Amino acid sequence: MLCFKRHTGDVKMNLKTKALKDQAMGKAKRALGELSARPDYVLEGERQDAKGRHEADTARDQSRGRSTPKPQD
Repeated sequence: MLCFKRHTGDVKMNLKTKALKDQAMGKAKRALGELSARPDYVLEGERQDAKGRHEADTARDQSRGRSTPKPQD
């Protein structure tokens, strides 16, 4: 869960940090799935990586004053 503080810079940093974490975990899960021949890990990793990319886009757009629509699953 994100922690909202007084300054908007703290919130943006948390969104960026969460996005990077999700992207890294997604890539790791995908690699693990490919090495162990587990398609469920590959798919879960791809989903988490996509979630992280969307969060990074959202954080970037919020810092620029734009809004980004949430992707459909």
